[in-house]
Amino acid sequence: NGTKLALATSPYPTVPALLADARHKAVASVAHEKAGDLSGIRAKEAFDDLSLAVRQDQADRMARVVRTAGRILTRLVDARQALAMVSDPAIRADITTQIDDLVFENFISATPDPWYDDMPRWIQGVSVRIESLMTNPTRDPRQMAELEPLLVEYDALCEEQPAGKLPAEIEEIGFMLEELRVQYFAQRLGTRVTVSPKRIRSAMNKVS
Repeated sequence: NGTKLALATSPYPTVPALLADARHKAVASVAHEKAGDLSGIRAKEAFDDLSLAVRQDQADRMARVVRTAGRILTRLVDARQALAMVSDPAIRADITTQIDDLVFENFISATPDPWYDDMPRWIQGVSVRIESLMTNPTRDPRQMAELEPLLVEYDALCEEQPAGKLPAEIEEIGFMLEELRVQYFAQRLGTRVTVSPKRIRSAMNKVS
């Protein structure tokens, strides 16, 4: 029931639209695990074999994807409620941009594995950040001063790309920035990968 209530708060036009996108992600995820690069599937027999393998596993994967979406959306409601307490316009604008960039229509299929499973922690990090801001208001601006130049550089890198979906290596840098946000503003939640401004700049220089 909690998941059902959370799904109703999503940016998708309807819950069935969200579920269709979750099925899209589940099928694509299982297919990639079974066959790797799908461009190699050209013969009917290979396609039929992959279809059978995907049908056997996609229901369980679909359930897992939807449960994760429920956790993301539940924590998003909490984060938006906490955001109402933030009076600093710069911090409010940064958090608003962050969550809007993470959760949007079709965010489920648009967020690749394994990062999709990290999204509940990233959204929870927003609430933790706001809690810390209430108790130590001077720390957040110092951390933001370090983060802001990286965000500007990443935005410029994204603008240089052709229209359409970003290349995977550039998307990866965006998710590294989310991990850095957790490290800066919600350290007690931990990060899945080691991140630092130096590592992120090195990644950006590599793809520039």
